[in-house]
Amino acid sequence: MTADDWRDKAACAGQPTELFFPGTGRGSSNGEAKRICRHCPVVEPCLDYATAAGELGIWGGKMFGQSSHPGRRKRTAQ
Repeated sequence: MTADDWRDKAACAGQPTELFFPGTGRGSSNGEAKRICRHCPVVEPCLDYATAAGELGIWGGKMFGQSSHPGRRKRTAQ
């Protein structure tokens, strides 16, 4: 399995992207995204990717956001 193969197995594949980025329209509530992640077979690689890449939004059922320091991101689980 290559580093990105987990994406093909993700429960979110084919779902509207905005669900996983609260505040961008339909995804303003993160409950639906977290429900999708709850049944996902690749939560761990998803979380690992989001942590390493400094992503924002819902990844692996957790909310990732920006820290109070500009240009620096941290994971904030909600």
